[in-house]
Amino acid sequence: MKLAIFQLFQKTITNFKWAAVITYNKSKMRIAFIIDSLYNSRGMERVLSTCSNMLCDVHNISIITAFNEGKSDFFYLDGSIMRKDLGINHRRCVFSLFNNILVKRDYKKALQEYLIKNPQDIVISLGGMDMYFINSLKDRSKKVLWFHFAFNTASVFINEKYNGVMAYLLCKWHSYRMVCCAKNFSKVVLISRADFNTWKHYCNNVTYIYNPITITPKETSPLKEKRAIAVGVLGIQKGFDYLIDSWKIVAQRHPDWKLDIFGAGPDKDKLQNQITRLQLSNTVILRGRSSFIEDEYINHSFFILSSRAEGFGLVLVEAAACGLPLISFDCPQGPSEIISDGENGFLVNEIGDIDSLSDRISMLIENKELRETMGKKAAEYSKKFSRETIKEEWFQLINSLVSL
Repeated sequence: MKLAIFQLFQKTITNFKWAAVITYNKSKMRIAFIIDSLYNSRGMERVLSTCSNMLCDVHNISIITAFNEGKSDFFYLDGSIMRKDLGINHRRCVFSLFNNILVKRDYKKALQEYLIKNPQDIVISLGGMDMYFINSLKDRSKKVLWFHFAFNTASVFINEKYNGVMAYLLCKWHSYRMVCCAKNFSKVVLISRADFNTWKHYCNNVTYIYNPITITPKETSPLKEKRAIAVGVLGIQKGFDYLIDSWKIVAQRHPDWKLDIFGAGPDKDKLQNQITRLQLSNTVILRGRSSFIEDEYINHSFFILSSRAEGFGLVLVEAAACGLPLISFDCPQGPSEIISDGENGFLVNEIGDIDSLSDRISMLIENKELRETMGKKAAEYSKKFSRETIKEEWFQLINSLVSL
């Protein structure tokens, strides 16, 4: 009898706790995303804008930037989203180290003051400078790191500047510093399963949520235009130098086909010089940034990603949603979770293998039936990354943070 009464009492208490959690989770949470700036057209800014617009119908969303420099945000934000730029100035000192110290000090002070005056339940860093000091702020929010880069992305930039032992030591130091910082967050959100499998060896607070499709194409490409498309920041990571070298081979076989590269970045002049030197000015065109990239996808017949490393490969999902077959180097991380080799596109095993890349490109050029088959499968597979699916995963994450 006593046991039955105890079990009934225990069940009542448990149900009460669950009811309290459910009631709490239905209430609006105050969630702030922290990013350096929002005027660029890169994938990280696009994903942040999309996810903020998805979540703002349930939660109070703010986006805080430090270095927007009075520029307009590139992507649309719902009117209910609170925007704040801290107006941090990039100092100009003789030594860059002093410059970074002073900027970091100003940034930390301004962000802490804002968060104390405008309390948040959850603050989510997108992995900028703030990730190294945000857990020391004296506000009471739970801190989340939403890491948009592959674990080894920094090695691409380090190896560009340094060689041998120096590059090895710098890569090790960067990884060590990054992991030590990440362990202090309530949760670290990664954007690929492969990256999660790497991080889990170092941290026990990691999870992953794929990036959602950020565009809503009105139609899929008919795949009839003799044009291929590539999209990304014009920098070392995206490997457009590999792609241009590869297109030199393609152009010799198929001189009537064009390659359009959309994006802006520090290597624009370097890439244009490469195009000119290889006498590809009539077939490879740097198109700059586009505010309507979905229209551009639809006017091309397949998509190429030539990156040395990726956090996820959002452009692959965007292009797939528009019915484009995909070609990519099998770089870490992301592409192998989006492309099934031989089904919705091709994966080239070795990064920088321009001969294999040009062969795969030529296969799609020469076989319209293959393009159509792969394009249909790409569009179907892209539904895995629908906004509805990703939105639910974010809600589950936010709810889990309530109980931490």
